[in-house]
Amino acid sequence: MNVDMVAEAIHKNGWANRVHYLASPYTNYPHGRANAAIDVASVAGELMKRGVVVFAPIVHGHAITEAVALPLDHAFWMRQCHAPFLGCASLIVAKLDGWDSSKGVTMEIGWAADLDMPTFHLDAPLMRHPRGQERNTDPWG
Repeated sequence: MNVDMVAEAIHKNGWANRVHYLASPYTNYPHGRANAAIDVASVAGELMKRGVVVFAPIVHGHAITEAVALPLDHAFWMRQCHAPFLGCASLIVAKLDGWDSSKGVTMEIGWAADLDMPTFHLDAPLMRHPRGQERNTDPWG
């Protein structure tokens, strides 16, 4: 699905005023953790522009780890992600590089299945860029 299709489905089902959980790879993202946060922030922004309320745990958590030294172990972060997940209306999986082998994304998909939560697989454009570099084109074009 593309970003317009996901947004349309959310609006059509009356979920526009609910929070939607945006899963994405982080630890083993092939372009680095900082780019993982930047790239999924771009995905979140595109959804937000279309009226979708999004919680992106990678964006949230990465910003906090930039300010405070926190554990990097998987169990710590999945605990941080699970409570907000439980309040979400749907799971949106950003299919960024490595999403299908991500331990965290796999776990989040499992949580959604356990809750019969609607799940959308969002085809995200490839966005490789050094941190802080301006993009000359809109990858969502």
